[in-house]
Amino acid sequence: MDDKNKYMDNYYTNFLLDKKLFSAHTGAFSRRFSVLPVLDAVGYIPEKTNWIDTKFTSWNFSIILSGKGTYFVDGKKYPVISPCVLTQQPGLHTYYGPDSSWEELFLIYDSAAANTLIRGNVFPEKGNSPIWRFDENSTTLTKRRLLAESLDVMQYQHYAGSIDLAAYETIISTINSPYREDTPKVPDDDSTIILAEENRMRLNPDKQFDIEIAAAKNDMHPAKFRRLWNILFDEPPIRHLQKLRLMQSAKLLAETRMQIQEVADITGFLDALYFSRLFKREFGISPKYYREKYAESLMKQLPGLK
Repeated sequence: MDDKNKYMDNYYTNFLLDKKLFSAHTGAFSRRFSVLPVLDAVGYIPEKTNWIDTKFTSWNFSIILSGKGTYFVDGKKYPVISPCVLTQQPGLHTYYGPDSSWEELFLIYDSAAANTLIRGNVFPEKGNSPIWRFDENSTTLTKRRLLAESLDVMQYQHYAGSIDLAAYETIISTINSPYREDTPKVPDDDSTIILAEENRMRLNPDKQFDIEIAAAKNDMHPAKFRRLWNILFDEPPIRHLQKLRLMQSAKLLAETRMQIQEVADITGFLDALYFSRLFKREFGISPKYYREKYAESLMKQLPGLK
């Protein structure tokens, strides 16, 4: 990570810990790409107390991260239990707010984004519930991803397309992490620790991962570290590391001319035969045939690959 990113990463962390109010209009920034719906505005309200009573002209997502309340839309009443997403679309009368206060991230899209949102299946069809709940353990990541990108765009406007991507990913992450009654809650501070360790693992999959060391570094008992990790990633750290290594090895097989033993070595597998067995179990074909299947086009385009 370069110095700028290190600084920004600390800035975002402190920003989230301070729970500062934040909002920004992003629709005016120029975009180089037109694949994703253009985000018109984004905001974060750590303690929202007021109620909204209006008909919107925009397409909105209100991501309720903590707290509870009530949502009335088109004459129907829905309980709001965090974490959840409230959707609003033009022309429908909405009346909603917290019992006392709630924490909210909101995304606003103008009418030009309607077709993209509907076509992408991220906006409920007419007649479906305008609310969905999602897994509590993804709330920290949701806040971090969206707010970090938002703040970056405010300083470096030529990255405006990245906030469109971050917003879209945020919406999708809530859909792909449905609420389950039996899922234990991981406190935000603990979640931040586990996510940081997973990020280090992702950046260095060839390195050994020792739960004892990772836990001690963060003043956490190894058993607790392992339990929280399994909740967040639904698999133990060793299996997670193995998958990261196999994904990296697949990239090397397709993108380089390294020998299979070299690929195994550089991704942390000391035994090439063991590596080949795991690889075939993961991808359904051997490393040799994986290379033949995926590397041919790259090799023809870039004959200088080494």
